[in-house]
Amino acid sequence: SSNTATFEITKRPITIEAASKSKEYDGTALEADGVNITSGSTGTGDSLTASVSGSITNVGEVTIVIGSPKVLKGTYDVTSSYEITQVNGTLKITERAVTITAKDQTISYGESISQGVSNVTLTNGVSGHEVGSVTLTASQSNAGTGKITPKNAKIINDSSEDVTANYNITYVDGILTINKKSVILGFSSALLIVCVNFFTPIRAEGRACSDVTNGFRNRFIK
Repeated sequence: SSNTATFEITKRPITIEAASKSKEYDGTALEADGVNITSGSTGTGDSLTASVSGSITNVGEVTIVIGSPKVLKGTYDVTSSYEITQVNGTLKITERAVTITAKDQTISYGESISQGVSNVTLTNGVSGHEVGSVTLTASQSNAGTGKITPKNAKIINDSSEDVTANYNITYVDGILTINKKSVILGFSSALLIVCVNFFTPIRAEGRACSDVTNGFRNRFIK
């Protein structure tokens, strides 16, 4: 009699995962660039290749898709000898933190603060990006010290595209100084003030302020 033996070669299990990546927004694309074997291993002399696709430039998250993986022993395709589990990865871009600060301004009572992007500064923005528009609001209109509050800013890139959604904006107030406005009185007004403040007894005698001011005018103005 003869003895026979049956041998069964099972497929070699491996798990591959797309390499996930993340970064803070910087205006450039984040690209998928490879896979990792996260479980199991290839046989001696075998090498794994797999394509990946995925790209993101603005804040958000996308899935990295793995293409058809292949295992080679030299130039011979041995993929059929493997049980390959694929796990997709992710590409993620997070918001960039920036500060928009209102510049200090000094005005006189009755004047308005200056508006426009030249009256704010942007800190930590991507190179080439700038404030495209902004609203500035004064905290007061009377003489004294207050604040200038920036809000509703739009940030644009060097192609004038709105990229505000990629930024986490912190607004910082500027200092507002409102000086008192100088008033120069005419001669008649000055006489009237003199009359009101210094000639009350004359007025009590029934004489009008105009009598006093006219007297000054007739005496001193030729």
